[in-house]
Amino acid sequence: MSEVPELLTIDETARVMGVSKNTVYADARRYRTTNGEEGLEVVDACGQMRVPRRRLEEKLEISIDHIPPPRVRKAQGGPEPQTGVWRVGGGSVTADGL
Repeated sequence: MSEVPELLTIDETARVMGVSKNTVYADARRYRTTNGEEGLEVVDACGQMRVPRRRLEEKLEISIDHIPPPRVRKAQGGPEPQTGVWRVGGGSVTADGL
């Protein structure tokens, strides 16, 4: 198990929260536009937004002991595993039928 950093990226924060990166960015913008009264606290680190882990833990009332891995999206198009059949626009074409 790897150690959780003190400052999380937007992507890491989204995975911990189980939301999209767009949702986290929107919360971060709200934090900045309300001078910290609303939204998700962010800090600048080398020109990039980072979320302090401890503040996120307080907001969510949890202890973050790991960051979930990125979701793997199933590729569209391409051959079906083990069959050699390509799915194209709802139909299918075999390698021989090309």
